[in-house]
Amino acid sequence: MTRRVAVRAPTAASLPDSFRIPSTTFSLVKALGKLSRSSLLDLVIQWLDDKDVKAFPPYLGPRSVVNFVAEEEGLTAYPLAASVEELRAIYEDLRDRKGGKREVIDRILEGDWRHGISLRQLAMVDMRYIEDHPVGLRWTALQLVPLKGDSAQFQSGGDASTPFPRFHASTFLRSIQHEISPLVKAHYYIYRSKTLPLTFVRIFVIDSPYQQPPFFPVSFRRKDCYCDVKQCTYHGHAHPA
Repeated sequence: MTRRVAVRAPTAASLPDSFRIPSTTFSLVKALGKLSRSSLLDLVIQWLDDKDVKAFPPYLGPRSVVNFVAEEEGLTAYPLAASVEELRAIYEDLRDRKGGKREVIDRILEGDWRHGISLRQLAMVDMRYIEDHPVGLRWTALQLVPLKGDSAQFQSGGDASTPFPRFHASTFLRSIQHEISPLVKAHYYIYRSKTLPLTFVRIFVIDSPYQQPPFFPVSFRRKDCYCDVKQCTYHGHAHPA
């Protein structure tokens, strides 16, 4: 019987939250390193919360056979926790004592999430950085206007009384996905700020093998775009379509 050959075809679907970036990717060290030790530990403990842990499953030991591989047990300097509760206690202990930030990063990437960091986890890291450093980024404000029309009608008043258009975040995101998805592979993340009266739409773009010759390796070069759905503010190396 002829063996079936798997065929992969390009798709315009967005990247899922669960898509993992290999833990050995250098940009992950840089991304996690932007956070303070306390913020990083708070975020990890959030990943291990009962209501969130299924979305961010850690790599556990032999008594939890879900993802344990015996051959890999001795390849790390960090003993594997047997349960989420045990792992949560480890990070709570790290939070309660002083230490360096690098030990937390190494434990995450080489130990408890050695199988990779998901795109949603990375998005949460970036959003936490914005919460911690609200004036630490450069923002560019753009005004959305119809392609045809009286340009004078859309001039900003330049004061606090100027009304902002209302956007429904999920509807706005679907429209953005419809325009961007045929062009690039991207992950989309909506985040409502806990400290600012803003809602962010984060667009994370990665290089696709369908955008370049096949002999170039696919990389995780970041092209982040943050869009505040109230003011259409963008940040990063990407440009709005």
